Amino acid sequence: MKKTSKRSQPMHQHVDEPVDLSVIQEAIKTKTVKKLGKPPSFFKVDAHHLWDNKWRVNVWVKGIGTGEGVVPSYQITDSFFVEVSKDNRMTSSPRIVKKY
Repeated sequence: MKKTSKRSQPMHQHVDEPVDLSVIQEAIKTKTVKKLGKPPSFFKVDAHHLWDNKWRVNVWVKGIGTGEGVVPSYQITDSFFVEVSKDNRMTSSPRIVKKY
């Protein structure tokens, strides 16, 4: 396996080459937060690899439950279907725009 730095690794996955998905995952998460912004009570952003160069990205917030105890609750505020092109461009449905 050829060693590459995180910066030189392309986000697009080639079927015939082994790819470090964690590098791609972090790049997608970073770009999503940069484009969208962080919602109030931001908890985390997840990027799940689906197939080829397709990903599901969810943005989570943390709140306090309204039940008898003080139990944290978590909600997805934004969700995107993301595709990464060979030239490392990220497109999504719906389109990611500055919201927060």
